[in-house]
This record gives sequence, structure tokens and C-alpha cells, in this order.
Amino acid sequence: DDVLGRTFCEIDLLREAERRVMAIHRLHAGHTIPQMEAQLATPCGKGRYVIVAGHAIEMPGPGGIELCMLFTFADLEDRRKAEMSLRHSEERFAKAFDLSPVPSALMSADGLEITSVNQAFVTAFGHAPEAADGQSLTDLALWVDRAEQRKFSRDLKRLGSVRGFEAVLQDAAGAEIDCLISAERVIINNEACVLCVLQDITARKRSERELITAIEAVMADASWFSHGVIDKLATLRNPTRSGRPSVGVENLTIRERDMLTRICQGATDQEIGAELKLSPNTVRNHVSALYRKLGVNRRSAVVVWAQERGIGPNTRHLR
Repeated sequence: DDVLGRTFCEIDLLREAERRVMAIHRLHAGHTIPQMEAQLATPCGKGRYVIVAGHAIEMPGPGGIELCMLFTFADLEDRRKAEMSLRHSEERFAKAFDLSPVPSALMSADGLEITSVNQAFVTAFGHAPEAADGQSLTDLALWVDRAEQRKFSRDLKRLGSVRGFEAVLQDAAGAEIDCLISAERVIINNEACVLCVLQDITARKRSERELITAIEAVMADASWFSHGVIDKLATLRNPTRSGRPSVGVENLTIRERDMLTRICQGATDQEIGAELKLSPNTVRNHVSALYRKLGVNRRSAVVVWAQERGIGPNTRHLR
């Protein structure tokens, strides 16, 4: 009842059509109207998005054959709602990306070329958006260690995402920055991308190094500490890692125990060699073997390792 007997202009089937003028011209000429998006009025007063097309046909009528236009419609409302939702989601992502205090970069999924960086990235690394656009992290010379860069790329390609990858990067001036890198594959504007977040942990790493240095300095002469305090300091200096085998005194050879005892007593390589009647090269070889077995690289660390196990400078022999 709302449409039968009413004219085309009253119903306006081409309301807000993409090419309305062309469609009306073809309607009057009796030519086919190609598909185009339009918005139809509904009884509730809201518009409904559709794809409309017109097909010229001949229909029998009271006075003979009449030329008519057959309009067909495909409902676009669900697609439009999905597109609107996606657009709003991408707008929210863009705002969150720009305002994030953590340096972030959006890169292509194929070549990991940067398509966008936020202000925090510019501030942290000194690369302007126009200089970073189209470049990879490698092109910008951000990676200090190429081995870390290759491992990051392999992990991202194999797993599709990387979380908390620790690496050393450098800014445009060459200053090194300790970072935790996380990357995730995302779809932006129907394109596969990689969102990369670079968290600066330089201050935290510096504090950790200073704490370890302080603990080693204290434990180098910790004979007046209780074993409980020593154990706590040792835990802070070198937290236990699951799956890592622990080396005990019983795992050392006799010569390695000789080296350990005398290093704890403060003896030099020359003094150890004179006492044990060994050549300097032999002493160095035994000390190096001890370092490898304990997982350390200097004498003070050997002393700390011994202190952690109750071995002090007054120890005479370990057998």
C-alpha cells in the first residue's frame, strides 16, 4: 500500500545513489541502470543501504506492450555495519597507537618495512616518520647485534609473534638502548601487517648491573656474613633458572679444586704455580677449565661461587 500506484519520484528508489544523475537519465531513456549503492527510505524513517540495479523489460498491459524498468536490490546493511565497526576499530587503534608512551612501529608483513611509527618511537630513536617510512629496522641500523636480528626474524616467521625478545638497539646518534621487543601479526585496512612494540629497559638493566656489581663487591669478602645473608645475596645476583644443571664441588677435578681453594685464598697464578710446582701455562689452563665449569669469567665470580657454598678463604684443601 505504501508503494503501489506511486510514482518513481514519490518513492525515490535511487535516493543517495552513487551516480544518481546518470541513473535517472538511463531510466528515462529506457536503458539498463548498472549496479550502484543507494539508500532507501524505510517506514521507520531510517535509511537502508542497498545495491540497486535497473533492467529495461517489456510487459503486457491493457493497451498492449508497455516498457517498464525492473529494479532489483541486494541488502548491504550487514556489510555496512561490519565495515563501520571495522572502521571504528581501526580509528581506535590509530589513536591508541599514536598516543602510546611505548615506542611502536607498524610494518608490512612481507618485508617488515615500516609504514608508520608513533611519536614515542620518534622521541626514543630519533628517526622522523618520513625517514622511517618504507625502511626496515635493519635499514635504520637499529640492530647492534645482527645475530639477534636474525633470531628475531626467524622467531617471528616461525611463530607469527614474538613476546619479550631482549635485544640491544641503537638510536640515530648511535647510543645503545636495551629493549624488550614484542611483535604480533595484525590486519590493518585489509592488509597483513606486523605491530612491533619496543620497550626501553635501559634504566632497569643498568640498575640490575649495578646491583650485581655491588653484591659481588660485598661477597668478595663476606666471611663476616651469616650463611642466610650470603644465600639471599647469591639468589639476587644469579636467580635460579629452571632446567639449568647446578655444578657442585664434587663435580670438580682435583686440580680444579686446587685452583678453587687457592683463588679463594687470594693467590695469583704465579703463586699457585710455585706452590703446586706447575708452569704458568698449566695453571692458566686449569683456571680456564674451572671458569668454564662454573660458568664464570673472572676471579671475583669464583670467590662468590665458593662463598655461596660455604667455602671461604680459610679453606685448606678440597678433596
